[in-house]
Amino acid sequence: MAKAIKVSRDDFESYLDVQSYGAWNMLSSEARAATGLEEEIYSKIIKNYSGLSKKYNDEKEKDQWVLTFTD
Repeated sequence: MAKAIKVSRDDFESYLDVQSYGAWNMLSSEARAATGLEEEIYSKIIKNYSGLSKKYNDEKEKDQWVLTFTD
């Protein structure tokens, strides 16, 4: 049975940091090394990018509303 690999918000943000830097093709081994992520996690991010983006951006938007609430 395959082990479940979880991608944390920090993992996804590490990927996004390297992506926004723009120095590498995100499918290259250099980009993966720059993220500091394990190969399995990195591959899972690439395969599930849309879902992870929606999940973590939705959470970020909710957090933003909580932090900016005023009377």
